[in-house]
Amino acid sequence: MEPSTTPRDREGVQIKVWIPDGFYDLLKARAGRHRTSVAEEARRLMQLGLSEGMTWEQFQASLEHLERMTYDVAVNARLLTKIEESKARQILKAQMPGQSDETINQRFRRYWGQLRQEATEMLTRYLRAEDMLEGE
Repeated sequence: MEPSTTPRDREGVQIKVWIPDGFYDLLKARAGRHRTSVAEEARRLMQLGLSEGMTWEQFQASLEHLERMTYDVAVNARLLTKIEESKARQILKAQMPGQSDETINQRFRRYWGQLRQEATEMLTRYLRAEDMLEGE
C-alpha cells in the first residue's frame, strides 16, 4: 500500500465514527453557515467539550439544559406572538369601523404576513452577523 500523498494540515490521528442522522444534519448546517467541512465542525465541537475539562456526562447535561432552555424560549415566544397578534387584530378592527369581518381579516393577514417576513429577515441577518463574529 502506498503512503498517502495528501498534505496533513494537523498532527494527530484521523478516526471514523458513526453518528445519528440528526446530529449529522446539525453538523452539515453549521458547516454550510461557516463554509467549512462537516469534519471540521465535528472537531470544533469535540474540542470545545474536551478543552473545558468536562466529563461526557457534564457535556450531555449541558446540551440537555440548552435544549430545554431553547424549547422554553420558543414556547414563550409563541405565546407572546399570539398575544401580540390578538392585540393587533383588535386595533385594526377599531381602525376600520363598519367594515366586514372578512375585509378586516384579509387586510390583517396581509399586514401580519408582512410583519412575519420582516421579523424573519431581521433574525436571519442577526444570526448571520453572529456567525461572522464567530470567525466563520
